[in-house]
Amino acid sequence: MDDSGHRENGRHNPLQRPWHMQHQPSIGQIMAAMAERDAALQERNLAFSEKKAALAERDLAILQRNSAILERNSAVMARDKAISTLQHRKNAMTLGVKHEHQPHHYRPHTDETPYDSSDIHISGPLKMSPVPSETKKQTKEAKAATHNKKPSKISKRVKREKEEGDEMGLNQVAFHRTTMPVPVCSCTGILRSCYKWGNGGWQSSCCTTAVSMYPLPAVPHKRHARVGGRKMSGSAFNKLLSRLAAEGHDLSSPVDLKNNWAKHGTNRYITIK
Repeated sequence: MDDSGHRENGRHNPLQRPWHMQHQPSIGQIMAAMAERDAALQERNLAFSEKKAALAERDLAILQRNSAILERNSAVMARDKAISTLQHRKNAMTLGVKHEHQPHHYRPHTDETPYDSSDIHISGPLKMSPVPSETKKQTKEAKAATHNKKPSKISKRVKREKEEGDEMGLNQVAFHRTTMPVPVCSCTGILRSCYKWGNGGWQSSCCTTAVSMYPLPAVPHKRHARVGGRKMSGSAFNKLLSRLAAEGHDLSSPVDLKNNWAKHGTNRYITIK
């Protein structure tokens, strides 16, 4: 019991500081927390932009796939139509040959009743009407169907490519790994080597139709995968080399493909700084 007559419970009650004297965060700590928050927001926004770019690439790939499927279906239809026309002509020609070479056997008229040639009276000259040939009709119909058939898109494209190749003539230049360096792309301001793609084609390592940066952003939900860059087929690259050689360009130095990529809707890109 203390001097005032109160019992002590054995616990020590420290002195409580007033609220304005308690520890409060400093301005530096507040600024550091705000900086961390801003960095987290920027990282989130960057992730959103990468996601949007990946979705745009996916939509473009789906569109290219659908167009390729349509071209394939049209080519298959044109092929089937041509096969049916050729089969029809073949059947018509076979039928005509059979009609021409088939011997006609006439059975003699055997009648038990005898007759006399004097009983046959001919009133006038006999008129022989020509019998129309079924084979000739079928052949004409097959030829008309062949002439009326419209050329397919595939045949037009092949013809156009053949004409372009004929125009280039013997001056066409092909890529040789031993004598020519790998093509580059300078969309980021620095020459970046391109990747091999397809049969003699090339793919950019630093730009797509929507973004220009090195390295390209990673694809979400895919480990060790990045967004595919702009592409150029092998035939287009050989045509570009032939044109540059005709213009006097030195092919011993790397070819810059910045302005020569395939234009899938647009050839513009956005630079991320």
